[in-house]
Amino acid sequence: MDKTLDIKNLEAATREILTCENDVGLMYQLVHEIYHIFCKYTSIDAYGQLDSDFMLPSGKAISSSSAAHCLLEMKRTAIFFRGIYQAIQHKIKEKSKSKVLILYAGTGPYATLVTALFPLLVSSEVSVDLLEINPVSLRSATDVITGLGLQAFIGDSYCSDATTFKIEKPYDIVISETMQAALKAEPQVAIMQNLIPQLSSDAVFIPQKITVDAALVAWGQVPAGNVHRMELDTIMMVDKWHLRSEDYQCNLTLPDSFGGCSRVDLFTNIQVYQQHVLDENDCSLNLPFKMIMDVYGMERETLHFEYKQGAQPYILCKAVSCNKYYKAIYIRPREGSLDELNL
Repeated sequence: MDKTLDIKNLEAATREILTCENDVGLMYQLVHEIYHIFCKYTSIDAYGQLDSDFMLPSGKAISSSSAAHCLLEMKRTAIFFRGIYQAIQHKIKEKSKSKVLILYAGTGPYATLVTALFPLLVSSEVSVDLLEINPVSLRSATDVITGLGLQAFIGDSYCSDATTFKIEKPYDIVISETMQAALKAEPQVAIMQNLIPQLSSDAVFIPQKITVDAALVAWGQVPAGNVHRMELDTIMMVDKWHLRSEDYQCNLTLPDSFGGCSRVDLFTNIQVYQQHVLDENDCSLNLPFKMIMDVYGMERETLHFEYKQGAQPYILCKAVSCNKYYKAIYIRPREGSLDELNL
């Protein structure tokens, strides 16, 4: 292996991702180039079955191969690269001569969101601690970074649960991308609830904000004069100011008329850092989730939304007057409606 050439190619691919705007074809090519470089230094790839998911009290920590596959979601990777790189540059200017300290929680097998940026940075200005509960992923991430000769950027490594981890350093930036659309299954919220209160007020957590919005949408053809979509409200927001479990429940009232819309969907928006945002259908994190598949007869109904935390986090909705419960699900094309729960 030619480590020098790999570093050169990694730097070139990352720089292009930072500047290629919305050229998804180029993004696709570049993330695959980065993926193939990382795979030279570890046995973990996006299609292997070397380990399984970790089931935690706060949600699912995905397997090493599943985490590796996240790199290949080109726009997801591009927007996180751009947001993190900008945050680091801001902190370098802000801190002047002292190092920017970063904690990366949930590194996966490549520590993708920092490893690809290292060739663009200087190790005397930036130090990153790695935090990962999966020992296979942590070992792999260390192998990739060391194999590329980038270990000067790494401080400490912790094999630990980010939802209970105790911070002992004055981190300037904390990164954790451990989520799915509608914040289901994985422990992103629990990690933010644990780590953010331990940070200083001027520290940056990435992503900065996650919102889940509800809207009425049409199913199929809409009669003339009607609408395909009616925005309702934000039902959940997670950021440094919204970390209590009580923040993750709300009521909203459906309108008098649905204008051709026939169901309630949920939409996830992720502000990675400042202007760098992932919105509807940008990647798997932003896929619409179906909440109520048939709103016929539910005019002016009050809906109570609540984020249920635990081993399998999900959003639950109750139609108050008819006492029916609904769980957010992703329905693939041609899949049926099975969202109403028998509670």
